[in-house]
Amino acid sequence: TPASFLNIYHRTFVDLLNAPNITLGGVEMEKQKTEEEIYEEASKRVKAKKGFYNGLVTYAIVNAVLVVIWALSGRGYPWFLWPLGIWGVFVLGDFLRIFVFGKGSDHEAIKKEVEKMKREEP
Repeated sequence: TPASFLNIYHRTFVDLLNAPNITLGGVEMEKQKTEEEIYEEASKRVKAKKGFYNGLVTYAIVNAVLVVIWALSGRGYPWFLWPLGIWGVFVLGDFLRIFVFGKGSDHEAIKKEVEKMKREEP
């Protein structure tokens, strides 16, 4: 009956609107984010960047103090290189996580992939 068809159509449409992801031409796309969601994500990114810069300053100050201690204690074995190097690996990891791999979201990566696929089609 037409009423049951409309009911099914309505439920399918409502389910589509409430779905976190939408499949479009075989490619899964995220729904557009609300202003509040965009603000929340931007806030998280700013906090992560501020945390990185605070950690970088701490790294520089502490390691500078260690180098001064080494220099004033007779300049023997350069032991300060151990904490400088090990801690530096973690600072580098944070940098990569925040500034290299953290740029954009999955949504942006999917959009880029869709555009790439469109260019490849004959």
